[in-house]
Amino acid sequence: MSYLGVGDPGLHSPLFSRFRETFGFVPALFRAQAVAPAIVEAEIGLLEAVVHSNTTLSRMQKESILLVAATSQRNDYLVAGQYQSMQMLGIPEHQVDAIIADCSNADLKPATATLLEFTARFSRGIHAVSNADVQRLSEMGLSAEAIQEAIAACAIARFLGCIAIGLGVAPDFSPRALPDASASIAGPVDSAADALFTADRNDDNPLLAGFRTHFGCVPGWFSAQHQAPHILTAELRLLDAIFRSGGLNGMQKHSILFAAFLAGGNACGLSLQDSVLRSRGRTESEIDRLASSLTATEDDSGFLLENFAARLIRDAARLGREQVEAFEAEGLREEQIVEAVVTASLGAYVNVLQSGLNIRAGSPLRPVLQALLENKLNLVGVTHRPTLIEPESDADSVEVDRVQNGDIDAFEILVERHGRRVYRTLIGLLGNADEARDAMQDTFLKAFQHIGGFQRRSKFSTWLLSIGTNTGVQRLRERRDFEAIDESPAESSDFFRPRQIRAWADDPEKLYSQAEMRAVVEKGIMSLPSSYRVVLMLRDIEQLPIEDVASGLGLTISAAKSRLLRGRLMLREALSPHFAPAEGSTPAKQVHA
Repeated sequence: MSYLGVGDPGLHSPLFSRFRETFGFVPALFRAQAVAPAIVEAEIGLLEAVVHSNTTLSRMQKESILLVAATSQRNDYLVAGQYQSMQMLGIPEHQVDAIIADCSNADLKPATATLLEFTARFSRGIHAVSNADVQRLSEMGLSAEAIQEAIAACAIARFLGCIAIGLGVAPDFSPRALPDASASIAGPVDSAADALFTADRNDDNPLLAGFRTHFGCVPGWFSAQHQAPHILTAELRLLDAIFRSGGLNGMQKHSILFAAFLAGGNACGLSLQDSVLRSRGRTESEIDRLASSLTATEDDSGFLLENFAARLIRDAARLGREQVEAFEAEGLREEQIVEAVVTASLGAYVNVLQSGLNIRAGSPLRPVLQALLENKLNLVGVTHRPTLIEPESDADSVEVDRVQNGDIDAFEILVERHGRRVYRTLIGLLGNADEARDAMQDTFLKAFQHIGGFQRRSKFSTWLLSIGTNTGVQRLRERRDFEAIDESPAESSDFFRPRQIRAWADDPEKLYSQAEMRAVVEKGIMSLPSSYRVVLMLRDIEQLPIEDVASGLGLTISAAKSRLLRGRLMLREALSPHFAPAEGSTPAKQVHA
């Protein structure tokens, strides 16, 4: 079981065939993500590359590292699963119990025992690898490559553990007793190790170039693994699968990573994501507000996904079913929830790599972020209380109260009040009246089903618009000619420039009211790409504030404004032949682009 229920992969699904052949079952961790098969496949590939391969470290050593790391993180799901895996590999039950209780007294070879002691310390605190660590491991004959593989195994334990916690996956087997969390782990404490791993700055390396697509550069924690191409390839495939999946948009996923890096104290990652967000249109003040929310003592309702990511990294024990209920109340689909959890878990994976490989940041943090990072590290206890929209600021609050108190008739008022706007949103997305009407019915049905969990973190109209947008996008995704509404390819191209700049004979708003021209204007609007059409319809036809348009579509305000301007210019060009004055006549009003 999980918070989302367990997906059914099918008895003969090729996606999970490797698990069935090896273990005779499919772990619930992966079944719970069945709505995102491309991501699951990439996760399995990374697990096989890091753990299920015999490289410098043996498969047995890496499975043991995974068990010790899971024990240090006190993750019941991973410990139970690894306990079963270790027994299937032939390790006696008493020895597995000893590894869980105290790996230093588990009757292991000295090199393996030292490696697992290091794993326990590193996974318990996620501190940088120290010079003393490197010296002890080297004295046991473990090479730099072996240390790097051990760090990667710790990272994937953290990755899988976060997914299990975020999705609330119940163990596949009986939970095992864990040692006292207060027990100390003996070992050296020293400053961070000198650079043991160097980043590959070869711009001609096609594998490393793939990371540049997502970050604008090759992050050091990836390029430092250039001597393990099988791991790099698997990491890149996972990154591609996460960012190509269409549930959340790219800005949302990069914001989640920003939150995960801040919560994990990863200055290098934080600096990188600061640059990525700014390159995608977020202002420094917007990013600073996000960072302030993540280090404050109260959650900011405007950053639901980001605050979830921070809590998963920082305070996983506090997460529960109510978090997923909050997502559902905001209209997020299962696919989007899975993507949010996996993206945050990827941030946790990177935090471990960065800490273990100890790669220096390419550029210093901005002073504001540096101060917030230090503040985050000094926070002892963080309370989470949602900031609610004041009732008087939401025109629908009375009707929402009535519905939540059992007055079903009040929902009809909300349907009548917002039906036209929802329909306009959906026809702007789908471009088909019949399909838009069907999607509108689905939207109000979902809203009615989840209104009991609506927590006033936004206006009801914005919440409803989000549900409608998600419903429309889901229908778009089922088409073969799916065009992502969150990140159109045109966003990265040159600014749209009309080919015809002609004066209109009259104010188009007046002409729009005339029946003979209304069809012409609507045809022009419907000819726009959906990513521009829906913004223009919501802002110019429905007269929604640009902030509500951006929030409802999951865009930044600057991105929404950019699309609105481009949509207006595209529409102007499409309508120019109809509104332009006859040859030689004088226009009634000059309208400038």
